[in-house]
Amino acid sequence: MIAKFFHMFLFESPLLESYEVDNFILRNGDMLHTCAWELYEVRRDEISSIRTSLLLRVLVVDMQPLNAIIETWLASPQWERRLQAIVRLSRVIMDVTSQSFHVEDRQWRPAVIDVFEHFFTRMWADPQEEIRVAVDAFSSTLLPAHFEAISLCWSEAISKAPIGERVKLVAFLIQLHPHFPQWKLISWQAIVERLLEDEYDQSHNEEGPAAAHLSMYGLSREFSENSITAEDPEIIQLRLSILVLSIQMLASGISIDSKSLLRIKYYLAQVIGFPNVTFSFVEN
Repeated sequence: MIAKFFHMFLFESPLLESYEVDNFILRNGDMLHTCAWELYEVRRDEISSIRTSLLLRVLVVDMQPLNAIIETWLASPQWERRLQAIVRLSRVIMDVTSQSFHVEDRQWRPAVIDVFEHFFTRMWADPQEEIRVAVDAFSSTLLPAHFEAISLCWSEAISKAPIGERVKLVAFLIQLHPHFPQWKLISWQAIVERLLEDEYDQSHNEEGPAAAHLSMYGLSREFSENSITAEDPEIIQLRLSILVLSIQMLASGISIDSKSLLRIKYYLAQVIGFPNVTFSFVEN
């Protein structure tokens, strides 16, 4: 009854604007996230059909309450409780292919990446062998559709998350890759876009987002590059980490289109000590 009430209130309240629902979620975040988390212990069809949309709706507003809940469970000295958390997280992952795993008109994918990280990290971070084996066993049951849906979330997060969160995400993916060497963790398009984030195509006289932002303050792109080198170590770390992840996936034989491969080679050459290397990227 409680779950159905919250679902109707959050999704079927014609007299409430979306921002008013968001405010309600912010003010009652702990309660709503706890409710959504507990629903993943309930094994009833009518609950399974609404718990996913309820979880995503509260996550797109605020991710911190659920993260705090999961971290508390995974920090428990009792491995049985940690295993229970893994089971619940596995049910969230199983729902990624559901039609209800979606929030209309919201950038919801970056909001769920912490759930995936909490789950997969236990493959190597949990001291209890039973937990590590459980995560590995469940992961072996995932279908290509699950892997693809998760990758879409990571690819979007790489594009839209704050720099610090991107660095954290790529570091996690570098650790995850050896466990799933044939999994294209993020799309090549997302990788290339991040490597090109501060670049623009001279032939089309188009400037990227970073250059456009700097132009508002009367700064040039040359100033941008110098500032990044001197003052933005996180951006440098992000670029290096993305290149490392790219090399890992290429070494595993993951297919890539020729244009993306050339761009990755170009940035790799710059990183390893050939800053004067130039390449003309011709659009087809």
